Amino acid sequence: FDLVPGGGFHTLLSGPGGETSDNPGSFLEIVPQSRIVWTTALVANWRPAVEPWMPLTAYITFADEAGGTRYSARVLHKDKATRDRHDE
Repeated sequence: FDLVPGGGFHTLLSGPGGETSDNPGSFLEIVPQSRIVWTTALVANWRPAVEPWMPLTAYITFADEAGGTRYSARVLHKDKATRDRHDE
């Protein structure tokens, strides 16, 4: 992970049945110890992704809370069908 705005990342997820999800993307915003925003619509250096598996933008926030840290994630999809597919 190149954890800077415009920096790239690449994750490869594997499921229990051998299925995979190949996910390159780019960070849009980094606020240390507070917020990370990333997308699969772009890759490193602000370049458009070529046919992303699932185009989305995610907002991850962190907040101090008694006894630990609250982690919240909000994901934006291009339409309801894509959201429903991701939910599955």
